[in-house]
Amino acid sequence: MIEYQGKKHRLFKRDFGKLFIENFDVKLVDYGFLWDHIYDGAGFDDVTWWLFQKN
Repeated sequence: MIEYQGKKHRLFKRDFGKLFIENFDVKLVDYGFLWDHIYDGAGFDDVTWWLFQKN
């Protein structure tokens, strides 16, 4: 856990893509990053995303 906007127990820093692959029968199809500077109008913060396919 790391502190987020002055609050504890609100944000967890972890490689969630790896966690998902290790615990579920999936294959990674694609992944990416949405930078809030570019996608600010869409209401995004910095976002890392993964697309998985069930095996």
